[in-house]
Amino acid sequence: MIDAYIASPEFSPPNDGVKRKVLSESTRYTYKLHLGYSRSAIGKFSPDVIKPSAVLTLRDEYADQPGSANMIIRALSACYEWGRLRDFATNNPAKGVPTFTLGEHEQWAEPMVDLLLAEGSPLIRRFALITLHTGQRISDVCRMTTDDVVDCEIRVKQKKTGKELWIPLSPDLQAELDGISGPLLANGKSKVFSSGTFRDVWDTELSGDTLAPIKAAGLVPHGLCKNAHSRLREAGLSTEQIQAITGRSPKMVDYYSKGADQRVQARAGMEKMKEAGVKKVLQTADIPQ
Repeated sequence: MIDAYIASPEFSPPNDGVKRKVLSESTRYTYKLHLGYSRSAIGKFSPDVIKPSAVLTLRDEYADQPGSANMIIRALSACYEWGRLRDFATNNPAKGVPTFTLGEHEQWAEPMVDLLLAEGSPLIRRFALITLHTGQRISDVCRMTTDDVVDCEIRVKQKKTGKELWIPLSPDLQAELDGISGPLLANGKSKVFSSGTFRDVWDTELSGDTLAPIKAAGLVPHGLCKNAHSRLREAGLSTEQIQAITGRSPKMVDYYSKGADQRVQARAGMEKMKEAGVKKVLQTADIPQ
C-alpha cells in the first residue's frame, strides 16, 4: 500500500497537463522519508492487521524526535486514507493517534549565530546570511538565483503565500553574493535545493565537532527567521515595515518579534528610569542648604 501510494498520481503527479490536487515537493519528500520508517517497522503486515496500538508503539520509538514521530503518524494516516478508497484497507489505525506537543522553533542566541557564520561552510554561511537579512522560509531561500538580484535588491516570490517582495540588499550580503552565478545555494549540480535536500546537507554539516553545540542546543534553520525579525524590530522598524521585508502577516511579525519587543520595552523603561533619576538629582541640588 505504501509503495502504491508513493507511485500514485496523487502523490507523484505525472507531467501530463491535467489539473489535480497535488502535494508540495517538500511534503512529498517528508512523507516519503517517514513512510520509509513505517515500511521498515510494519511493512510486512497486511494493512488491516495494524491496530492503533501498533502505530502508537511506532510513534513512541521516536519519542526523542517528536517532530519525526508526529510526521510518521501524519504520513501513515494520509497513506491509509488513500488506501481505503482503493481497497488496500478498511480502516485507518493512524487516525486519532495523539501526536507529541512540539515546542517553538527557538530564536538562536547570538553567539550561536556567530559560530555558524565563522565556522560553517560557504553554503551554510550564505544560507544564514540570506535568512537573517530577509527572514524568508527555507524553501524560498533555496529557490533564489542571481536572476532575482536586480539593482541591489533581491526579488522573492514566496511559495507559501504567492507574495512577491523586493528586498534591498545590505552591503555585507551584496558582498557575499558577488561572483555567484545561478542558484544562490547551488547543490553542486547548478540546481536549486529542495527544502528536504538542503536539510540533509545541514544535518550532515552540523554533525561535525565544530558546529556540534548548535545541534546540541536543538537549534534549527527556521529559528533564524526569528532572529531576522528581532533584528529588524531592535533596529526600530514598525510592524508594517517588517512585514514589507519578510512578507509575514502583522500577527506573525509581532509573534516572531516578541523577544525583541520585550528587550526594546525594557531598554526604553530603563532609559526613563535614568532620566527620572537625573531629574531627581537636579531637583535635590536646587534645595537651599
